[in-house]
Amino acid sequence: MDGIYGSSDPEVIGESTENLQKSATFINVGWDFVGESANGDLDYWRMCVDGVDYPKLSWQFLKGDLVCPDGVDILDLAYWAAYWLDGNCDASNNYCRRTDLNYDGRTDLFDYALLSAHYLKIN
Repeated sequence: MDGIYGSSDPEVIGESTENLQKSATFINVGWDFVGESANGDLDYWRMCVDGVDYPKLSWQFLKGDLVCPDGVDILDLAYWAAYWLDGNCDASNNYCRRTDLNYDGRTDLFDYALLSAHYLKIN
């Protein structure tokens, strides 16, 4: 298969649009997605539904939109509550898996205020 500018490069892999809209395509090569832990638990990437869109960085979603489906709802609140009062939030654990919404080092009422400000909103 030809790579970039017609050169043959074994590191360049061409993919169809269909495959580029499947999270498995990226998870299989090591991308760290929300909801999987085989590639780490920092959850850099997110894609809720295959075949609809391409992966996005998890920070591109609304504050408080922590899990699929898109939007901030009771599922996000339940996920956030699992980290309630965790005081070990920093960059090494992606701020308690994104629940420390204001990046102050703990999941508390200040983060709850941010989550609730977007409650029932959709990206």
